[in-house]
Amino acid sequence: AVATCEYLYYENDDVVRVRKLRDRVIELNEESRQALWNFDKERMTQLSEDAAAINLVTNHIDKLNGYLAFSEEDFIKLEIKKAKEIGDRDRKIRLAIRLKEISLDQFAKMFAIESYRSLPTPKDFAAQKLVTTDRKKIAAGMMNFSKHPIHTSLTDLHEPSLIKEARKAFKNILGFMCDKKYPYPITLGQVLVQQCIDHPDLRSEVYVQIIKQLKNHPIAANKQRGYHLLALCCSQFPPGPDFENYLEIYLRNIGKFSSKYIAVLRDASYGGVKLQAPPPDAIETFIEQFFNDAVPEGISKFSEKKPIMTTDYPQEFFDSPDELFLGIEVELK
Repeated sequence: AVATCEYLYYENDDVVRVRKLRDRVIELNEESRQALWNFDKERMTQLSEDAAAINLVTNHIDKLNGYLAFSEEDFIKLEIKKAKEIGDRDRKIRLAIRLKEISLDQFAKMFAIESYRSLPTPKDFAAQKLVTTDRKKIAAGMMNFSKHPIHTSLTDLHEPSLIKEARKAFKNILGFMCDKKYPYPITLGQVLVQQCIDHPDLRSEVYVQIIKQLKNHPIAANKQRGYHLLALCCSQFPPGPDFENYLEIYLRNIGKFSSKYIAVLRDASYGGVKLQAPPPDAIETFIEQFFNDAVPEGISKFSEKKPIMTTDYPQEFFDSPDELFLGIEVELK
């Protein structure tokens, strides 16, 4: 009708109104295809509202509204699939982090440190002590502060060389926290981090050791140094994959600076492998900045929302909104 009026050079208020509606429909049709193809939830939500305002219904808009009705978890899984399809690594990581947060919100109780499957029973831990007069005391203190070196690893490390490294690591922790006298405690942080860089299978063990030493520590200043060491380690290397959920739940419940611990841990997890531990002066600077009371909250650079990558949709998708994905499986880190 508008085209006919334009052909006849006929113009009135109704023609102007209908022309605007026609142009808006064309615009929304294209926008809905673009938003849906790139699976951009923000744009999809806005398009859904705009289409509803003019009672516009199309196959693409119907499909768009169907996806918006999904739970956050199910929507994110598909959004990750699309991000991988497009090659948007930043978006994929940000969404994988959010998906993990949702999962841990639901199953937090499953990841108490004491439930970590690589922990031996206290009885088995004590049994590894060859000579002792009180094996029950050793068992009871397995995951509590100790002023003495450990006789074996706290986790199941099957290689004798790694168990030896674990015992060295705990001595470094004792020294850094000033639970054992050492002339330059800060240097032990560098040594400990380098140990974990050189021996990836030692990383979960070291986190467990620090958590042990923090529990029921009787000296406030030394305990605070334990939190310093925990933050340093989180900023330098992630734990083994089987311990990462346990560590995150522990960090969630750590109290002050909790979000900063998690932020630096995620930066370390997704930021690439470090080859060298920071020197003592850099460690001191990091600790000072991390525990700045004026900045108690933190967010990983990988959790920050950035403009998403987009691609043009193919003819197949123009013809049918069912051709939204290319069959790529979701793969999460």
